[in-house]
Amino acid sequence: GVRVGMDVDLTLHQILPFVDGSSNVRAIAINSLVDEEPVQICVRHLIYYGLVRMIDSFHMSNRYRLLPSFKRAFSNPAIRQQAPVYVVGGPHIYKQRRERGLALPDSSDLLRLFAQLSDVNCSNTVVPPASLQLPGGLVLDANGDLRVDGGG
Repeated sequence: GVRVGMDVDLTLHQILPFVDGSSNVRAIAINSLVDEEPVQICVRHLIYYGLVRMIDSFHMSNRYRLLPSFKRAFSNPAIRQQAPVYVVGGPHIYKQRRERGLALPDSSDLLRLFAQLSDVNCSNTVVPPASLQLPGGLVLDANGDLRVDGGG
């Protein structure tokens, strides 16, 4: 069995600054200087108590399809307002980019992106593009990273 107690509390204290909505367990472990196994245990506890949720990583090689519930959810103004914040990596990164005057997507950019993803999945013969271009010089690359196009 797993030993729970003071060790988990100390480990949680050490990893919490790195639980940012975009880092995976491995990145949290590396950045917090904690072995991956204790990080996994802590994340499981956080999930169990409803304090965090696991989000699948976006990969251009995967197939994605929008469900009808997406349109219903995205018609909610609060979701439309928060979606761009999490697409760029969470509130902290969004704030940094805004303060530096860097390009940020808005909800209409995301709708265009999701429409492109939907088109990718309409047919098995369509190959996902290497990257998706967004307005404002933003590019969602093949690794699922949002970056600013350097024009090169």
